[in-house]
Amino acid sequence: MRRGTKYTVPKYDPASGDSYRPGTSFDPQTAAKLIRMSAAVNMSISGFLNALVEAVEEDPATNTPAGWPQATQLREAG
Repeated sequence: MRRGTKYTVPKYDPASGDSYRPGTSFDPQTAAKLIRMSAAVNMSISGFLNALVEAVEEDPATNTPAGWPQATQLREAG
């Protein structure tokens, strides 16, 4: 399965109050970029991703990030 493709249904219940801890994979270039950006703003990776998701507006009609390209092409690592 191509990286970035959803193939399992999350079983997280937000009402539980527990932190959501997804397993993630990043290709090397994306990982390096994520580490550089997080370090530049003096945040952990988790803190950076939390702040990023909080800052992105959600399109209420589609639940996608507002302004998300319709034809996003995901690259497969390797």
